Amino acid sequence: MAPLLFYPFLDPTLAAGRALWEWSAAGGPTIQASYRLDGIGAIGVALGVAYAAAGLFASARSAASHRVLQPLVLGIGFVFIALAVTVDLVAAIVVLAVLAALTAFATLVVAPPQSAMRLGAYFAVGLQLFVVAALLVARQGGASLDLARVAPNAVSPGAILAATVGAALVAGLYPFVPWRYERARTRAAEREPLRGLLAAPVGIAASLVLLRLLGITRIDLPSLPLPTTTPEARAGLVVLIAAVLVIRIWRRRRPSLRAIVVSAIAVTLLLAYAELRWSHLVVVASLLTVLYAAAVSLALPEQWEVARHDVTLATLWVGFAIGTPLALAAALFVVAAAAASAIAESVWMPPHRSYLAIVVGAAQTVAGVLVMGIGTIGAADVVASAGAIVVLAVVLTLELVQIARRLNLSEAPLDLDITAALAAFGATALLALLLLVPVTDALAGPLGRPLGVIAEGDAARGRRTHRTAAAAGCEPARDAAPEIRLGGRSRPGGHRRVPLAGAGGHGDLARLRALRAPRRRLARDRPHRRAAHLVRTPVIPLGIVALATLAANGSRQLRYSAVALLGVSLAANVLGVGQLSAPQVALEGCGALVACGILYVAARDNAFGEDPGWRLWLATIFAAVATAAIFASLRTATTESIAVSLVGDDPGGVTAQVAAFWLLASGLAILVTARSAVRGSLGALLMVTGVELLVRLVAAPQLALSVLLAWLEVVIALTGAFLIVNERAVREA
Repeated sequence: MAPLLFYPFLDPTLAAGRALWEWSAAGGPTIQASYRLDGIGAIGVALGVAYAAAGLFASARSAASHRVLQPLVLGIGFVFIALAVTVDLVAAIVVLAVLAALTAFATLVVAPPQSAMRLGAYFAVGLQLFVVAALLVARQGGASLDLARVAPNAVSPGAILAATVGAALVAGLYPFVPWRYERARTRAAEREPLRGLLAAPVGIAASLVLLRLLGITRIDLPSLPLPTTTPEARAGLVVLIAAVLVIRIWRRRRPSLRAIVVSAIAVTLLLAYAELRWSHLVVVASLLTVLYAAAVSLALPEQWEVARHDVTLATLWVGFAIGTPLALAAALFVVAAAAASAIAESVWMPPHRSYLAIVVGAAQTVAGVLVMGIGTIGAADVVASAGAIVVLAVVLTLELVQIARRLNLSEAPLDLDITAALAAFGATALLALLLLVPVTDALAGPLGRPLGVIAEGDAARGRRTHRTAAAAGCEPARDAAPEIRLGGRSRPGGHRRVPLAGAGGHGDLARLRALRAPRRRLARDRPHRRAAHLVRTPVIPLGIVALATLAANGSRQLRYSAVALLGVSLAANVLGVGQLSAPQVALEGCGALVACGILYVAARDNAFGEDPGWRLWLATIFAAVATAAIFASLRTATTESIAVSLVGDDPGGVTAQVAAFWLLASGLAILVTARSAVRGSLGALLMVTGVELLVRLVAAPQLALSVLLAWLEVVIALTGAFLIVNERAVREA
C-alpha cells in the first residue's frame, strides 16, 4: 500500500532521473537508462511488492518447496520494481530479460521440466520480438529511446504488432500457454500451484511495457491499424500454415485439437486481414485465453489456482483493446485486486477469515469487470466493443462460478454474510481510493488519455480523433456527423460560434434569450430541432423516483421494498449522470446495491415486512406538500417561471432538486411514522439518497462526499438488519 498511499505527496522534481549501465568487462555497450516514478510506475511497484510477498508467503507454507525458491522470488520482486520505473525502451527490455530469466529458474523448481522449458522458449522468442519493436522505433531516428521523448509517428503499426506478440508470448496468452494442465503429481501437489503465481509478475511487467509503448501513439486504440501486407503474402502464409498442419498430423498419426484450432484461427485472421484492427487480435487472444482457462478450471478445479492468473492478464488486455480511459483504469484496478487477493489467499487463515478474503477478492474483480463494461460505451470500434463485452461476460460468469464452488454459501450464517458484504464494500472503496491518484496521473501523463466525467466522453474522443489524424499527417474531418452524447447539456443546433443576428432567420432580436451559463451560447424560445435519439428526458427518471418511492412505501414485504429502493437509487444516479465522475457513479451504485442486498438478505423470506396501513397516505400527502413548499423557497433556479419539458434537457437541474426534496420529505415522513426497524431503515435510506442528489450542488470534494454517503448507506442498512433480525427472533420466540 505504501507506493500508492504516498504517491500523492511525491515531489515531481525528484521522481525522474538517469543511470549509466555498462558492461565493460564483457565489452558491451553503455546504456543511459531513464527512470521515472509516474502513475504507471507507482502501480507497478505496488504490484511487484504484492506478488513477491504472496510468493514468499506461499513458498513458506509449502513443505515441499526448494530452499532456493524464496531467494528467487525475492529477486523477481526487486527486478520487477526496477522495471516498473524504467521508461527507456532498451533498458526496459534488458530488465525484462533479467526478470524472465529469474522466472524461468523459479519455474524449474515448481513446475514439470517440460513446462519450464516451454516457458523459457516463449520468453526467448518474446524478448526477441521486443528487440524488433525497439529497432523499428529506432529506425525513425531520435535523440533517445526515452519513451517520453519518442515522437508519436516513430511508433509504427509494425512496432506495435511486434511488441504485442512479444508481450503475449511472455504473458502466456493463448495459444502460448506454457502449462500442460493435468492433475498434480502427489509429491508436487503443494508446490505446482505456485507456477501461476510466480509467472504472473513477468506477464504483468511485459504488459506494462506494452502499455507505455501504446501510450506514445496517442491514437484511439480500437482503431489502431495493422501493418500493410500484400494479398500474395497472406496467401503464401495460408498455404504454409496448412502444410505445417498436414505434416504435423502425418508425423503424429493422429490430429491434435490444439493445432487444428490454432491453425483455423490463424487462417481466418489472414483471410480477414484487410478488415482487422489491432484491437480485434487482442480481443480474440483474450477470449481464447479466458475460454481455455474456464475449460481447464471446470474440468480440473484444483488448476484454478494456476489459471486464474491467465484470466487476470486476459482482462488487463481487454482494457488495452477497449482503449477508453475508464476501461484502462478498471483494467489496472482488476490487476491490483488480483494482487491483493493473491496476498490474502497465500496466508493461512481460519475458515471465517478465509471466507471473507475470498468474497472480498471476488467482489473487487466483479466491480472492476462491471466498470470495464461501462467503459466499452466510449469505444470507437463496434466489433472490438462487442468482443470485449463477450470476454467480460465470460470472466464475470467464471468468477461467480468459482466463488460458488469454493464457498458453501448455503451453510454460511447471516452475520458472516453481512460482515462479508461490508468488508467487500469497504475493501473495494479503499482500493479505488488508493489507485485514484496514480491511475489518474497515468492516464493523463504517459498514456495521454485523461479520465474525465461521463458527459465529456465525446469531447475526449474528439480530441483523440484529432490527434490520430495529426499523427497520420492529414487534416481531421470537420463535417463529421456528431456523436451521441451521454448526459450532456443541450446545444443550439451544434454551432461552434454564435450565429449572426441577421442570418439564418435570426433577425428578430427580441426572440433571443440571454447567454446560458453552462455553455455560453444563445438559445431561442423554440425547442431545438434535433433527432429524437439525441435528446435527454430527465423527467422520466424523476417519474421513476416518485413511483419507486411509492412502491417501497406501500409494500408489505421487506424484500419488495428493498428492490424498489434500489430502483430509486439507480434513477437518482441517472438524473445526475452528467455531474458525476466515474468513481462517484461506481461508489454510489455499489453503496446502494450493498445496502439493498443487506436488507433483502435480512428479510429471509418474501412474507416478512410491515403493513403501512394509513401511514402510506399520510407520508404521501406530507411528501407532496413539503416538496412543493421546499422547492418554492430553497430552489437554486433564479428565474421566476420554472418550465421543464417532457422531452428535452434540464440545464437548471430542476428535476434533480425536485427528486431530492421528494426523497427527503418521503423519508422523513416514513421515519417518523415507522413502528419497527423495517420502515425506519427504509425512510433513513431514502433520506440519504436525497442528500446524495443535493450534495452535488455543494462546492466541495465530491468524491469524498460520495464515499461518506455510500458508507452511511451501508451502516444504516447493517443497523437496520441487526434490528430486523432481533425483531424477528422475538416474534418467533
